[in-house]
Amino acid sequence: MKANKIILIGLLTGLIALNAVSVSLAWYSASNRLAIEAIDIRLDGDRELLISTSTDLDSFKEELSYDELHEVQRYFPVSTMYQNNWLNVEGHNEPIFYDSSYTTLVPFDEYGTPRLVESHGGYFYQEVYLFSEDNVYVTIKADDTEESATYIKQNALFNNAYAQEVREDEIKRHEQNENVIVHTEEEIRERLANLPNAMRFSILCENDEGNYDYAVVDPNHNEEEVLLGGILDNTFNHKYDHYNKNDEKFEVVYGEVNDRSKIIYDEAFDADSTYEGEPNVFNASHEAGVKRFNLEQSLANGVEIAKEQRYIPEDFKQSDVKFFFPVKANTPTKVGVALYIEGWDLDSVNQVMGAGFKAGLSFRIYRDMEI
Repeated sequence: MKANKIILIGLLTGLIALNAVSVSLAWYSASNRLAIEAIDIRLDGDRELLISTSTDLDSFKEELSYDELHEVQRYFPVSTMYQNNWLNVEGHNEPIFYDSSYTTLVPFDEYGTPRLVESHGGYFYQEVYLFSEDNVYVTIKADDTEESATYIKQNALFNNAYAQEVREDEIKRHEQNENVIVHTEEEIRERLANLPNAMRFSILCENDEGNYDYAVVDPNHNEEEVLLGGILDNTFNHKYDHYNKNDEKFEVVYGEVNDRSKIIYDEAFDADSTYEGEPNVFNASHEAGVKRFNLEQSLANGVEIAKEQRYIPEDFKQSDVKFFFPVKANTPTKVGVALYIEGWDLDSVNQVMGAGFKAGLSFRIYRDMEI
């Protein structure tokens, strides 16, 4: 029997906003409301591939039911930054995601280094096992024309209904505070549709050398580079966060930075700076009296902010595939699959909070393994 569509049924979650913008302390304030549909993880190939959540050979089959998977009560932004700190560390074989909200952080050294907090929830993670009777290499199937391939997209039906709720709430809050902007339902739907752009799959698997490989897959790739660091407005007061040092104020540089002693600051403004568009965690003013982070000069001075290492659909469509991993004959092969919101993506903002999404991840045989 050839199993060309082995499906792992999962869930779709709608992130629902707590509509209290004045007390928002991070990108997201999650609640308990969910919208459940499916994450499909498929194994697609011209040879038999089987899947299980166990190494028990009798458990391998063509499809796993929803009840066999881990559930996610709510999603919130995390980040893959500092992955070199855990990848291939002896005794560690799970990915580490770091909290991207920084809701409880206080810089604690002379360079304003924020505390780094590991996240233990807010994303989907499932260990599955692949099985083949042949020695093969497996890769991601990324075919834009087929929903059965790899995708993350909005749940338009859910978002359309939720947009009505958001607008009604904005109207009520505007009656209490005229500074609250009331958007049209179309504007709200458009911003909710941006959530999938900030979402990623990640794959953790062993390579031929016995070490772990880790691949971040961005199905909705845009050309904008994602830096895993920078200045933020985490308290949502429309001003970038700062810390105090020797009676002076400096903007906090969050994220994966190699050498904070080389950060360059410009002199403070006498008044708050202005910004274009609606405020969000990435878009705020430089506060008066606070020395401003100069990204360009800091980079020239030797500061390095990590860049997100990600694969895009084109990396899996060529004959020279960029990422693949071995599945040895008759040997269950563990693969760690995660679905998460990358907090450093510029689409990961409060304005997409509450959106619903659908996702699918497909694997395919890339080529035979030469033994």
